[in-house]
Amino acid sequence: MQAGDAPLTLLPADVLLKVCPWAQDATTLFSFLEALGTPQARGPFEPLWQLGATMSDREPLWPSLVLTEAVFQNPERLHLMESVIQHYSTVTVKWVGDLGWLHVHLAPHTAVTWVAAFPSSRFPVIHGTPSTIDAWFDLWAQLRLTKLAIRNPTYDIDSEPALDPDFVPFFERALVRCCHVQSLTVECWSPSLGAIFELAAHSSTLVYLDIMVPFPIFVDAESPHLNAAQLVHATKWLTCTPVQHVCLSYVGLEPATDAAVRQEFFAALFSCSTLHFVQTYGRDFGPMALQDVLPSTLTLQSLFLCGVLLEPAALSALARAVRDSTNLKHLCVRGFGTLNRTDYDTTFHELFDAVAHSKVRDFEASSWPLGDARWSDLGPCV
Repeated sequence: MQAGDAPLTLLPADVLLKVCPWAQDATTLFSFLEALGTPQARGPFEPLWQLGATMSDREPLWPSLVLTEAVFQNPERLHLMESVIQHYSTVTVKWVGDLGWLHVHLAPHTAVTWVAAFPSSRFPVIHGTPSTIDAWFDLWAQLRLTKLAIRNPTYDIDSEPALDPDFVPFFERALVRCCHVQSLTVECWSPSLGAIFELAAHSSTLVYLDIMVPFPIFVDAESPHLNAAQLVHATKWLTCTPVQHVCLSYVGLEPATDAAVRQEFFAALFSCSTLHFVQTYGRDFGPMALQDVLPSTLTLQSLFLCGVLLEPAALSALARAVRDSTNLKHLCVRGFGTLNRTDYDTTFHELFDAVAHSKVRDFEASSWPLGDARWSDLGPCV
């Protein structure tokens, strides 16, 4: 400081705690912390500044703090993290050795994105002491979990699963208690459909659901099927919550399910005004009678009906809805490739013409029996 300069005024800690969250990325935040100049000026964010000095890539430090095994194995970084973690609004957990550590250091308001594997031992460590798997999941459900991604290996049988099959019942009992979940992604052979849709039916926050089952050819098992009770839960969720994204990949419907229950589910799915994205993949949905459930226009931005049995009447109903749907930009209608019926000719002409006069930018109609002879009629529509 030169003679005559006014002394620098330090920002109060409570002001810093309000200002820093406005930084949208790590570069902006650390530029601001550098400009503050001194440890005293950086106040409660000085440990974060020091933590950034130990890392070449600061992206995992802001705006969400990413917890990895490498961080937990480095005592210096872990100590600095313990001093600043309570100031984060969101934390991403990719690995945690002791779940008790999270409960000690996370603030109650901190939202948790969970992408870590679950314990592989029946006696996981909690607060430095071996405990039970039941106690572990009970403590896990008490976190403010807002985003969950459970990804078991799809093709690599030598990899450890994210969730041990023996521990699935404990996971399911815990999942239905996770009342803050906004986004749920499940990739595994046997998704916990009962627990997932029980959670959904009683949730006011779950708006993103992605269930992806590996293609059945890669596993000696049938695709999972939604039963009547689960469809009722799904229907309640779609009608009571502002759902935005639904993907059901190789998840079918039980053949014995009452037709009225099916129709109510499909009606809720296509009438949900907040939905932007819908994808169904796999022929186990049975015939999808769109003519009975589609509204006159769709609010969707993306619709993918892949391997779903659509009769000509259903495709005609889809064509009528697509023509006047100003939001729809992406449409995929993928069939079986085994049908050989001339009554599809007129229907596909309707659909192609509707797409040509709509706002759709990306359109796929594949695996349908559209031979070369039919393109002389369909070609002008494309």
